[in-house]
Amino acid sequence: MSATPVSSLADLKGKRVWVPEGDTISVRSMKALSLNPVTLPLTDVLTGLQTGLIDIVAIPPIVALLMQWHTKVKYVTRVPLVYTLGFMAIDKKAFEKISEQDQAIVRDVMGKLYQNFDKVNLVDNGLAFESLVKSGIEEVSFDAAEREKIREILLVSNLELGTKGAFTLELYQEMLRHIDEYRSEHLADSK
Repeated sequence: MSATPVSSLADLKGKRVWVPEGDTISVRSMKALSLNPVTLPLTDVLTGLQTGLIDIVAIPPIVALLMQWHTKVKYVTRVPLVYTLGFMAIDKKAFEKISEQDQAIVRDVMGKLYQNFDKVNLVDNGLAFESLVKSGIEEVSFDAAEREKIREILLVSNLELGTKGAFTLELYQEMLRHIDEYRSEHLADSK
């Protein structure tokens, strides 16, 4: 989401994009795309948009609505720049203090909860996107060939980061296999 239209890789170059504090992988990825990453805490992003400190926020639509960031942008482009994720962690020592039966229950309940969350999240983001467009934010098309250029640049950047030890290459390759499997199944289902 941005104050100016973004329809190509060239439109991204030199723009100041928000990156969450401590997200060194996204900083490197944005630099690989010739963007200028600006690290800010979540609480300072709205001010960054208001003052022009940042030009672009790469976030799910529902976050834009919840944080009111949509009030400071005019355009939205569906192009994947970063992965967003959330998780819940349970202290291993605390978890191991409960019985194996209770551990199994926690795993079962939390597994079902997050499966449902994944489904609901897709629906909620779709509705949030529709709300953004209805509020007057203009959707900008992004060329498929340009999207592939971004994907290639980020794959190279990610591989370099993994090679330098930012994350485990084996797990990265496994993640890519899962993404490819998902996309293959999704494409097969949509035909």
